[in-house]
Amino acid sequence: MLSKERFYLLIQLVKIYFYCPWPSASKSVGLIWNSIPDCLISFNELCLYYGTIMDSEVLKNIFEFFSTAVGSESSYCQPRSLKHLSKCTVRTVMEMNGQLCPQNIEKLFVPVEVRAYLKLE
Repeated sequence: MLSKERFYLLIQLVKIYFYCPWPSASKSVGLIWNSIPDCLISFNELCLYYGTIMDSEVLKNIFEFFSTAVGSESSYCQPRSLKHLSKCTVRTVMEMNGQLCPQNIEKLFVPVEVRAYLKLE
């Protein structure tokens, strides 16, 4: 069963693909998916939910757009890495405390690479 949140993420991806032909659209998709803990969209998932209303070539193009934007591709829905989930948790806690901004991430006592990762760089 598809959750409401997952449903909206799929719609968002398809809508961005069709209605945002600018190069920044790919970067936006990448930033969105690098900041949420949800598993990446798989080609099988796209086919399952859109296969009856869209051509397989269009679905392949959407999946290629998504894979390029997030820098990874998945043939099936699998959990994100512990590193990614940790990043999302730290960012969520900072946001809940009103502290999520690049300046505050810079103040964290963690290696420079971790700070860059937390800033979605």
